[in-house]
Amino acid sequence: MIPGTTALPQARALEPPATDPSVLFEHGIWGTPLPQYSQWADEAGVFRLMADCDGVTPEQVAASTEINVRGAAALLGVLCALRIVARRTDGGYILTPVAREYLDSRAPFYAGPALHARLNAPFPQALRQGYRAPRISSATRDRTGTDANRSPDPYTFGQPEQLRVQHSAGFAPAVVAVRTGLFVGISHLIDLCGGSGVFSIALALSQPAMRITLVDLPAALPIIGEYLRQYGVDDRVTLAGHNVFRTPWPLPQVDGVLVANFLHGCDDDECRFLLGEIRRTLLPGGHVLIHEMLWNEDRTGPRLTALWNFLLTSGSSGGQRTASEFAGLLTESGFALLSIVPTAGCYSLLKAVLRE
Repeated sequence: MIPGTTALPQARALEPPATDPSVLFEHGIWGTPLPQYSQWADEAGVFRLMADCDGVTPEQVAASTEINVRGAAALLGVLCALRIVARRTDGGYILTPVAREYLDSRAPFYAGPALHARLNAPFPQALRQGYRAPRISSATRDRTGTDANRSPDPYTFGQPEQLRVQHSAGFAPAVVAVRTGLFVGISHLIDLCGGSGVFSIALALSQPAMRITLVDLPAALPIIGEYLRQYGVDDRVTLAGHNVFRTPWPLPQVDGVLVANFLHGCDDDECRFLLGEIRRTLLPGGHVLIHEMLWNEDRTGPRLTALWNFLLTSGSSGGQRTASEFAGLLTESGFALLSIVPTAGCYSLLKAVLRE
């Protein structure tokens, strides 16, 4: 049995969750409490800079502090979602009245010591000047041979603890997503970078006629198999071990490919690469489905998207995207966006068709 889980009845349709998990994760993700973000901004001098300016850009923050441009954009996005900062129509960021009065360390009512007293997490190195974020295509390398004998970070791809985190965050939204009707009509689906199998499990239980192939790193397959067995669907889901950044893909042509909670870790070029390979894997008229948290168009929220975007910025070259940014990537790659449906946990499911 997978550590931290309980035995479940054998194959049965999963009822969707009665509540949305966003309210829990908006208290903070990966153990970072919300006041930590304002403490980092305070420590780096962001609030003092903004108090002296009539609107700043991420580039201006980077020019005046130790934070790089990507880090400044990610931090300003979180501060907007926390209503400490606002974004003007011209794109400049300004302090809200409460932040101007209480978060400028030179102000008479400065509240920083009371708000941040017990916070001590160091500012993420990845957001400092001179840091070059690793691309996900290098972070997903297979651990084989001598690599397999090392002690990797437990939160790297394919490791048990990382799969457990992914499962706990993604299962409820996946169960809701499979009930949107957007998977209807797909006979053979590839669950690309499927992780613990949150979508494969939900689909296998709700659509028994669908063929499902889950693709992930070879080292992760034994652990993923345990998740599938726990839900009684291991005979319904075919596992394929492959690093998707290596071509050619040893996969059959299908009429549907799902990429859930993965493209956020990729930069635009990596997204184009993956969408290009998906295009070659799809049969004529096939569909690609993308499950991701979406920024609003001015990138000031929702809060949970902002928090995950900050985490991604602090550890990868990727980040969350807006609906229009995904639409642009899909169009460039030969797809036509058909629909966007909110699911749960601040996620949305996008469906696009292969253009002829």
